[in-house]
Amino acid sequence: MHQSKWNDLIAQALNDIPQIVEDFLQEFNEVGPYGDSGISNSEIRATAFEVLTLLLRATTSAEEQTNLKEHAEKFGHRRARQGIDLPLLVDAIHLDFKIIWNHLRKIAGDESLPVLIEHVEKLNYVVTEYAFYVRASFQREEARTAQDFRIVNSRYLDRLFSSDSLGERGLTEISHVLDIEEFTQCEVVVFHPTIADEAHSALEEISASGRIFCQSYGTSYAAFWKTLDPEVEKHIQTVKHLPGIRFETVVGLAEVRQAVRASSVVFNSYGCPKLLEPIANVMWAVARRALASVYGRRIEEISDYVKTLQDSGDPILATVDAYLKTGSIKQTAQQSFCHRNTVINRIKQFSTYSGLDITVPKQAALALVALSSHQ
Repeated sequence: MHQSKWNDLIAQALNDIPQIVEDFLQEFNEVGPYGDSGISNSEIRATAFEVLTLLLRATTSAEEQTNLKEHAEKFGHRRARQGIDLPLLVDAIHLDFKIIWNHLRKIAGDESLPVLIEHVEKLNYVVTEYAFYVRASFQREEARTAQDFRIVNSRYLDRLFSSDSLGERGLTEISHVLDIEEFTQCEVVVFHPTIADEAHSALEEISASGRIFCQSYGTSYAAFWKTLDPEVEKHIQTVKHLPGIRFETVVGLAEVRQAVRASSVVFNSYGCPKLLEPIANVMWAVARRALASVYGRRIEEISDYVKTLQDSGDPILATVDAYLKTGSIKQTAQQSFCHRNTVINRIKQFSTYSGLDITVPKQAALALVALSSHQ
């Protein structure tokens, strides 16, 4: 409603930037938040001029918000290298809001107070966003210097996995910190709670490098990385004997979050895998548990028969399992090292005793569900 008047106030404040900078420096120097940092007064003055100008412009221009982000990242890196304490740096940034707001109230007068009230949230948003990007870049520079990205990543990974109210803005912030774009393809593994500590130790070195993101989720231990990173893949191969689940080709942080949070359901349904299993091999256990309440007796009957085959070491079970994975008599014969007629006969025997014709897709799906508890 008052956008035109707000634009006029911002334009007037931009003309008053020299005075606003002086007001900032006066209060800044009284508090003395940088202590004995050795940063010159001329640099502080120049930076204050840049930041205050950008903040004001960003309240009326989306394009300036992009410039604000770029400036914040460079500023955060520079202050980290200069050894400034992060809390003191953030306090100094929030001082910008106070100085700008006081000046706007001064030039607006009582008659324009409704304009300020209507736009105070916008000003606060711009300052808060700037502070966020400064903090994130500051922490990443600290981590880079220490060669340990776990320091900056841990807080955001915990929020990604554990927060029950993570909105689109939260995902955007975390994506920026972790440098994971919306459509970046990732690989995700979640290790079973019984070996979470062992998985943590095994991946500790590479997680410090920032190439893989590792974090506890409940009593499990989760890790994800950008697809086709050979260095990470080499490390994952060293832990493939540990029980867990691997989600392949997960796109973006939203799906990473879904995969990690779904892992507890999979573990509860499947139990503890013998090694790091692809999700395709264990997801049927979830379906089995979901169907048990409505189709339980039939599933249990088939499961009992499967257990009998398993306990006796009957080759029918391996043949059926191979066929369910390939859907091909020829490939099943090759994998089972037997004649195709033997495969056909074993499938017929399974059909006779289980009541399921696994050459029919719907019945094959039910067989997969029943077999899921005997992998």
